[in-house]
Amino acid sequence: DYPLDPRQHRKGSEGDGAEYFFIGDGNGARQRDLDKVPPLNKIRVLNMPWTLTRQEIKAEFETVGEVLNVRLDERKVGQAVISFRDPASAEEAVKEYHRGTLHGREILVRYADKRLNAKLAE
Repeated sequence: DYPLDPRQHRKGSEGDGAEYFFIGDGNGARQRDLDKVPPLNKIRVLNMPWTLTRQEIKAEFETVGEVLNVRLDERKVGQAVISFRDPASAEEAVKEYHRGTLHGREILVRYADKRLNAKLAE
């Protein structure tokens, strides 16, 4: 288990300071494979407690669909980008969790691609 405190994580292999945690078959996913996940399948969660582990985040969001990976960014503590297998799961996560409560804190859930959020507001 890795808590969200960025000082306790290993660096991602891309050299951009981001944290990559892959959940899958145990072989680990390659970053180039995850970059192929369509934007409609990715959400960003903001204002999460630092005490949550990646497994807890995964378990929480798998109530709406299969989570492919959880990506934490040390420059944006308390935030995660979660990729789902299908866009319907990501859409459901935005609907169900935006402005909801996770471990006592109000969280914000949006699509990871800001352009998609702008279209939702229209």
